[in-house]
Amino acid sequence: PSKGVTSIYGIMPLSHTQDVIGPLAREVADLALVLDVVSGFDPQDPATEILDGQSAPGFVTGLDSRPLSGLRLGRFTDYFEQLDAPMARVLEQALEQLRSAGVEIVDVAIPDLAGVLGGSGVIGHEFRTDLDQYLTEFASREITSLNDVVSHGLYHNAVAGALLRSQSAVPDNESYQRALQLRLDLRQSIETMMRANDLDALVYPPISRLQVYTGENQPGNNCSLSANSGLPAIAVPAGFTPDGLPVGMELLGFFQDDVKLVSIAYQWERFVVPRRAPTTTPPLVDGLAPEPESISLQFNEGDVVIKLEIQTDVTRSRMVYSLLNESTDANDLYAAALAIDSQEPADPLIANLAGPAQQQAQGELWLSPQLLSAWQEHRLVLKIFGNGIAAEGIAVPLRQLQ
Repeated sequence: PSKGVTSIYGIMPLSHTQDVIGPLAREVADLALVLDVVSGFDPQDPATEILDGQSAPGFVTGLDSRPLSGLRLGRFTDYFEQLDAPMARVLEQALEQLRSAGVEIVDVAIPDLAGVLGGSGVIGHEFRTDLDQYLTEFASREITSLNDVVSHGLYHNAVAGALLRSQSAVPDNESYQRALQLRLDLRQSIETMMRANDLDALVYPPISRLQVYTGENQPGNNCSLSANSGLPAIAVPAGFTPDGLPVGMELLGFFQDDVKLVSIAYQWERFVVPRRAPTTTPPLVDGLAPEPESISLQFNEGDVVIKLEIQTDVTRSRMVYSLLNESTDANDLYAAALAIDSQEPADPLIANLAGPAQQQAQGELWLSPQLLSAWQEHRLVLKIFGNGIAAEGIAVPLRQLQ
């Protein structure tokens, strides 16, 4: 939300200047319901004085206030230039869908964005003071400051560096005031550019890099554009990469244009129905999650004898396999691989299960949407190369080997 539309009183802080609370929801209508509850003036949060004496924003009643047709959106080129290719294709397709709904898309940019954006963050200036104040008011008598948190080791290793830097940081009021001014400059630059181009909102990817595995550092975060300017932004589903990874699209608007942004998101959601149920939440079986599925296979061809066991667990998105080479001579096996029958001249390999002369192998594969559908539709094949088998190998559907 716009800074001040929702109160941050009682929220553990990073920065009282930047912090806002905005709900996450499966559907935009749910989002609007929660925003109507949490928005409004709160005497405990000075930033909400922008709504003092005003009527409630009215997110639910405003859902149909802004149809897609006639909108003019700015494709923010600064954030489209470094996109990973699969994400770029999804987002460009989403923009084409917007055009087909009557939206005009124009390319826009902000000169020296990196310089202004990079110096406008104030978390480093405010975190320690804000956290100490929060802990004093809301925490226990024993833990009242960042020093107490650090000295008792009450933090995860992932944030150790940030906490230790904040603990040892020396206040620099001149740098702090410069950052506050840059925030104002950033907001003015964005809104001036939007007015000059007669835009209803900016559109860009909230993340410009493909998702990493849980626990790894995620690069390509573009969310500071809203956080550092105090302008409202809403992230909506845009589509999926060929591997089934979700791609988001973010809309950023003028200060206190929150209802308009939510309405645009609502119209987009109804136009394209972008959500897809995760593969890790399959239909329940008698009220319970489905049990893992297992199959045992045996392959006999030429001089090669292979036994293979496969187990799939949809709720954990994994396929576990165990292969045993029981050929009279282990050297008779050149390679064993898993492939998907795609009706192409050469079926794409999903994974190499075993290499030359390997007697046994085991491993775990990510159960991607493509692999899951191939498993469920019986389109997985075992491809074997070995002695007594044609040079191009032989591919046998798994169901024929059960």
